[in-house]
Amino acid sequence: MRFSRLYMLGILTFLLLVFVYEYRMPSRFAWEATYGHHDKQPFGCYVADSLFAASLPQGYRVADSTLYQLAASHRPRTILVVGGRIPATATDVRAMMRLAKQGCSVIIATGYYTDLIDTLGVEIRESYIHSPSLKHHVEKGRVRSRLCWLADTLGYGRHTYRVYPQLFDSYIDGTDSVGCRLLAARADTVPMAVEFRIGKGKVILSSTPLMFTNYALLDGENYGYAFRLLTVAGPHPVVRTEAYLPHAARGEAPSPLRYVISRPPLHWALLLTVLGILLFMVFTARRRQRVIPVIAPPQNHSLEFVRLVGTLYFQKSDHRDLVLKKYAYLAEELRRTLLVDITGSTGTQRIYKKVAQHAGMDEGKVAGILGSLRQLESSGRSVGRQEMMEYIDQMNEITNNL
Repeated sequence: MRFSRLYMLGILTFLLLVFVYEYRMPSRFAWEATYGHHDKQPFGCYVADSLFAASLPQGYRVADSTLYQLAASHRPRTILVVGGRIPATATDVRAMMRLAKQGCSVIIATGYYTDLIDTLGVEIRESYIHSPSLKHHVEKGRVRSRLCWLADTLGYGRHTYRVYPQLFDSYIDGTDSVGCRLLAARADTVPMAVEFRIGKGKVILSSTPLMFTNYALLDGENYGYAFRLLTVAGPHPVVRTEAYLPHAARGEAPSPLRYVISRPPLHWALLLTVLGILLFMVFTARRRQRVIPVIAPPQNHSLEFVRLVGTLYFQKSDHRDLVLKKYAYLAEELRRTLLVDITGSTGTQRIYKKVAQHAGMDEGKVAGILGSLRQLESSGRSVGRQEMMEYIDQMNEITNNL
């Protein structure tokens, strides 16, 4: 028992030390760009969505609708699409143009988008410049690059943001097309953000989607760049759509279980099934004993045996044998209770006297009964029915008085 207690104490101490060690370890960050609404890692959009919702007076929300679905409503809005690679189709491009003609502003912030060259004459390309990761850049304290805001719209003058180069690896190609206005560029005049006026609205392209993530918004004053893009879009409610992000980035898993949970009838069916399984486990977890068979108590067949034997003797009319069987039973009874042998050849008078004393009967009567039985045993004469009954009554009188 003492060894078991020491063993358990050692395990608890070890677990406590592991917990303290993990608690005091520095936080580990995942540097993958997810742009997820619930992602609090450096390249998620949890901070961005919270900051925009609290700061933009016209309103801000996150939706899961495509551009085609958003174009069904004719309310003026600013549609924000943020992602590393946006898998948009020609239908989405036509919906984007329709939104702009309706008076909406569409901001596309992505690192790669080539399907716009036929519509707007521009495309967003990757620089393909090999550089260390942002994590390595921050740990080594490397110098930052300059991201310049060039437009002078709504009172915003030129401004330079000091940003790690990994946050804007892409650029916009084809900015010499008609109707394109340059909003921001790298220090070497590489376009980073452009604006197109289409109908009553605008289409703003930005090759810096990472500037909308948690790390960029919390890095110095770089949050001003994202706010300037939203301000240029116009004084409309902002809707950021996550329809073009992977399921994992939206906090969803494309699994059958998620589909079941998303449907109320299936959800309730699943809950009832789990509840039924739990109840089944609770009520059947106890050890089940085998069925105990019902065993009837043994019956007394003595009377039945006596009747059977009596019937046999009655049918054979062998009265002598029946008297002798009764005499043998009487001799055994006296031998067991009085320790006398009435079948012996010696001391018969003394035996008769002892039996008479214990039975409370006359000695002469007892001697006559036992003597006649001894004589019947030694002789071969037959016994009639009436005589048999007399012998049996006399022997019963002796046994009943003992």
